[in-house]
Amino acid sequence: MKNKILRKGFSTGSAATAAIVAAVRAILGFPPNGCVSIKIPLGFYISVPVTLYRQNDFCWCGEVRKDGGDDPDITHGALIRASVSLISKETDVTSRSNLWIDAGDGIGVVTKPGLPVLPGEPAINPVPRRMMVENVSDVIKLFLERGSILAPFSQLPPGEPMRRLMLPLPESFGFDLHVLLSIPDGLSLARRTLNPRLGVVDGLSILGTSGLVKPFSHEAYEETIDYALRFAKTNGCSTVVLTTGGKSEHYVRSLLPDLPEAAFIQIADFFGFAVKRAEEYGFDEIIHAVFFGKAVKMAMGFPYTHAREGLIDMTELARKANLYGEIAKAVSSANTARQVLEMLKEIANFEAIQSISREALHVSRRFAPRIYRRRLILFDYDGTILFDESL
Repeated sequence: MKNKILRKGFSTGSAATAAIVAAVRAILGFPPNGCVSIKIPLGFYISVPVTLYRQNDFCWCGEVRKDGGDDPDITHGALIRASVSLISKETDVTSRSNLWIDAGDGIGVVTKPGLPVLPGEPAINPVPRRMMVENVSDVIKLFLERGSILAPFSQLPPGEPMRRLMLPLPESFGFDLHVLLSIPDGLSLARRTLNPRLGVVDGLSILGTSGLVKPFSHEAYEETIDYALRFAKTNGCSTVVLTTGGKSEHYVRSLLPDLPEAAFIQIADFFGFAVKRAEEYGFDEIIHAVFFGKAVKMAMGFPYTHAREGLIDMTELARKANLYGEIAKAVSSANTARQVLEMLKEIANFEAIQSISREALHVSRRFAPRIYRRRLILFDYDGTILFDESL
């Protein structure tokens, strides 16, 4: 089994985008034959199986089954449906076109702060929104060049403000588009996720940062980390930089340009495993490059820092941050670590952020006491350094 190549899947954001693109192609008179190609944030195209049917004179519907690859999660196999119609522009036809998206059955709505989507909006994350805009724009431009539109235009239907998005397209096509996006089993599936805890009600979230779902095998990922550490050691590195992913690695590379490439190792959520194995290989120094959410999990003593591995005890977080009074009460009732960070920055309480970061450093030392130098660099989500100390 160790030699098995695990199959990648695609995100709910990719599934929704593919369903929309297929229906747009059909309504423009160029329906795909069984599959549709979409561009994902990694910069290349993937082919997604799709089913198409015509709902009425104005509307085509695309359906995609979410495929998690060899990492099947709650949404694996869920049906994602997009009903698309062309809409007469209500303003000057030379102004930019809009993509109107209504969150139908099974798509959640955000009700609490601390998530990438503002409260009062459908739970469609920023990256899937950009994927939808880019792919819809590209397909319209491509197929408008091949002929005129024969489909009839409809009017924008009434919609609930909390369930409607208006996404501007980059140029004018002389019309808008309306999408009714739904996941028929989304409400029941959402009960088995963290969505209710995070304040996403009435359904699932449309997620995705890369467009793909990488196979999530603990054994496979640990082997990858072990290989990277061994490679760093055999290539003369005495220091390793343990990052949580591509974004934190990007930020810390610019801060430490003199370190060799082999020193930078993405460990994802495998904090405990990585530091213990780094100790076994005899590194002199560990540098952690993290964001606040991971730092909190580290400070709590979690060896595995994925969101689904235990929930953060916000009261304990307030205690570890040495908070008292009203701010402690506010942190204890917060929804996410990100929301806590925004609270602390708003009142300029950087001492609390430092307390959490130092505690994360101490936990790292408890996991691997024989490594005698360690450093933690805490980045804000825009790359600003919030904490940088050694222990």
